[in-house]
This record gives sequence, C-alpha cells and structure tokens, in this order.
Amino acid sequence: MRHAERAERRTGRVLAALGAACGAALVLSSGTARATDPKIALRLESAPSRSAAVTARIDSNGTNQTSALFPERPSIVWQTRITPPLVGELAADAEGRLLIAHASDRLTALDAVGHTVWSVRVGAELALGPLPVAGGRSLLVTRDAHLVRVSPSGAIEGRETLPWAAFDQTPLATSTLDGGAIIAAGSALARIGPRGASGYEARLPDPIRAVFEWRGATVAVGNAGTIFTRAAAGDPTRVGSFQTPVRAVALVGERLFGLARSELLTFDLVTKERRIVFGDPSTELRDLAALTAGRLRLVAAGALLIDLEPGGHELGRQRLPLAESGGELASIVTDRTGRALLGTTGSTLIQVTPQGDSAALPDSSCLDPMRPTPVRDARFVVACRSGLLRAFSDRAR
Repeated sequence: MRHAERAERRTGRVLAALGAACGAALVLSSGTARATDPKIALRLESAPSRSAAVTARIDSNGTNQTSALFPERPSIVWQTRITPPLVGELAADAEGRLLIAHASDRLTALDAVGHTVWSVRVGAELALGPLPVAGGRSLLVTRDAHLVRVSPSGAIEGRETLPWAAFDQTPLATSTLDGGAIIAAGSALARIGPRGASGYEARLPDPIRAVFEWRGATVAVGNAGTIFTRAAAGDPTRVGSFQTPVRAVALVGERLFGLARSELLTFDLVTKERRIVFGDPSTELRDLAALTAGRLRLVAAGALLIDLEPGGHELGRQRLPLAESGGELASIVTDRTGRALLGTTGSTLIQVTPQGDSAALPDSSCLDPMRPTPVRDARFVVACRSGLLRAFSDRAR
C-alpha cells in the first residue's frame, strides 16, 4: 500500500513538472509569436547616449548645451596633432573619449591624455562627424550614402545603404533614444533603427533645416519654417509653421525655438501655438543656446550676446570687445550652470561666466577653428580644421 502511495506521489510530481514545462513553453512560444508578428511593433530597449557632445549642436535637441560642466579656470593639459582634414565636428563617447572623423575616411578615439585608443578606416569619404549612440557605439555617414556602425572598441559592425545616391551637401543627423538616428539631406529624411531594427524614409515639400525626436516621433523643420511630424507609421503630417524662414532651431521641452533674422519664435508641439517671443529689427541673429532654468542666450552679429528669460523678456545684452576689431562669434556652447564658451573667427576662445563676465582664453587661437568640444566634466577640446588639438582643464590629468 505504501509502495502504491509513493508511486502515485512520484507520478503527480512528474505530471506537475511536465505541466509547468508545457506552460513555460506555451508562454515562450506565445512571446516569440508576438515579437515576430509583423502587425505588432517590436521595441528594442536601449539607453540614450550619455555623451557630453553628441551632435554638431552638442545635444540631440540642438540646444548647444552640454551635459558636462566647464572648468572655471582652464589651461592647456595636452596638445597633439592628428592627420587632417578634420570632418564635421568632434564628439565624445560616454566614457569621455574624444571621437574625431579625419583624413577623409578615418575615425579615431583619443583618451583623457590625448593618446590614441583606437583608429579605424571606413573605406569611403566621410560626410559628417561621428554620432555617438547608445552602448558606446558610433554611427558614421559616408559621402556615397552609407551608414557605418562602429563598436566601442573601434570595430566596424555593419554597413547599411541610405536612401540617397550620394551626398552633395553635408547631411543633418541626430541620435534617438532607442539607439538609432535621424538623418536628413535636402528634403528627404531617414529614421534609422538600432542595430537589427528597421526604420523608414520620408520626403517633405521643403528642404530640411533641423530634425529631432519628440515623444518617439520624428520632428522635421523646413528652411521656410514649416513643421512636420511623423509617427512610427504613416506619412509626415504638417502640424504648423513658424511662418518665416529660420536659421537655427532647438527643441526645449515641448517647444521648438526658431531663430529668424531678427526674431525668436516658439512653436508648442502640444498646443500647436506659435508665438514671437523676441524681436529687434536692429539686430541680426545668428544662433541660440540654452542656459539654466529655461533661459536662452542669443548670438547676434557684431559679437553681441542677448540673454532672455523663458518667456522671451530681455534680461540684458553684452557686446564683446571682439567687435572693435571686426571679429565675429562663430559658435556657442553652454553648460547647465550657464557658463559658456564662444568660438570666434580667427581669434581666441572667449569664456563667459554665469554672472556674464567675459575673458579671452590664452593659447586657444586658431585660423580655422571648430566649435569647442566638451568631453567630460572640467575638460573640453579646442580643435583646428588643420589637425591641431588642445585640451583644457583646471584639474590634473
């Protein structure tokens, strides 16, 4: 009798195990079916790049603001030369390594002391600088319209054909939160998924000035100021317009900021409301950058800086001494404290404190300057298109 009871218990345990295994198999097979069902979107989870300099306009929203903090009293900590010409703007990866596209077809990573970590040739002329994405990877775009994926160790992971025959002009590019990118040239754009995921192509009636990701959708702004969005499926939809040509565009929260010749305009992507928040017919606006607490700094002709509160009220303006010699401001980069670095045409870099005090940075002059590139807290690099690189910091190596 006891033997029969033990046998019955063993049989029950076996059947329970088989039932659990079958249940798990059903769950897994159901999950696999859902993941490969073409009617159900597949989302590849990934973290956005934590780079201090992602795009030519520093972050993926085009605000000219870095996530790093600038040093308060910078001086040169290293200097080196790299094979010219430098292509596009420099970038930094999440580890604080400097990424440089140069010598027409090469991507090189430098460490914190300016030593080469790795260098790779892509076999085709590059069209713009590197675009850091999630996982320490970088994307490169070539003149013959190919996308090259580069691993954190400098290995080429893959090449993909883009929907252009070739690039006659420098394309636009920004990273997306899923580890992909949006690339635009002329009136066409392509949304590139992370590795292993497909994207899409779209064409607009207006040449594209700027592209962004907003709430998972693609936002494109045309040169004439028209604004389009495109969700994961469907065609681009016109959602509004700045109603004037724009020179620069930034995305801050839910609002697009468009810089016209003498006006700063906003367009709320939620309410679809357009506003003129600043206007001065006597100024020629060149660029804009985000400061702290929603404030903005405008760059105008004549080496003029104009600070605005979030609503557009002018807080103050400052004409830099550079204007006396006919110099102009070529670029602006800010950190989250409001400290700024201003690139100039053929002169030294200018530092501006959060309080508005300005001073030239010794040993930073360059005849062919690029915009300064923050790489990590308390460190940035000043580069010349001809290949000279100088790193500045107020900390030891």
